Amino acid sequence: MNTADEQSRKYWTYTAISFVAFVLFLIFLPEFFWITLPFLLTFGVKAYGAM
Repeated sequence: MNTADEQSRKYWTYTAISFVAFVLFLIFLPEFFWITLPFLLTFGVKAYGAM
């Protein structure tokens, strides 16, 4: 596996973790769900390779 695949896999993992945190915040602390949005969106964009 080359470095680009490893980077992509790492960012997809971070995106999945951020999504889980987003859902948990949305369920238990809905007034603070927006705190997880920068992480979710940034890692999602990096996983797609758009940044």
